[in-house]
Amino acid sequence: MSNVVGIIYDRMTDQVELQICRDLMLLKGEFPDLSVHDPAGKMDEAMLSAVGVPATLDEAQTVIVYKTGPDWPEVDPNIDVIERDLCPGDGAPKLDGDERPGYYLRPQGRDGANLTDVYLNRSYPRGNGVTDPLVILLWS
Repeated sequence: MSNVVGIIYDRMTDQVELQICRDLMLLKGEFPDLSVHDPAGKMDEAMLSAVGVPATLDEAQTVIVYKTGPDWPEVDPNIDVIERDLCPGDGAPKLDGDERPGYYLRPQGRDGANLTDVYLNRSYPRGNGVTDPLVILLWS
């Protein structure tokens, strides 16, 4: 008797298909006679054959449930269920309990050093520089 695993998903996306492929490869290493039951029939047959897991119509002992939306798909409660949550939670900050994400203000002002401090606290130039005598006459 072969080991049959069922796959249930609320929506077939590339992310769901790749996660199913990963899970089946892991299970195939443990159970060489693994087969998969897909009631919706949206899983790519070529990918299943590339993984080496045939599709079957037999009832599954274990079901892997993939959630891509806010709600879990309905499953028979008498079957062993493995849940895969592929819908990440919203970790963005909220303002006043509103459903829209809040945004922080950028730091105000200049990002660099305080130029007034830089100019007032620097030392005067030292050494002998080339000066024009006309400038010295005009400014003295």
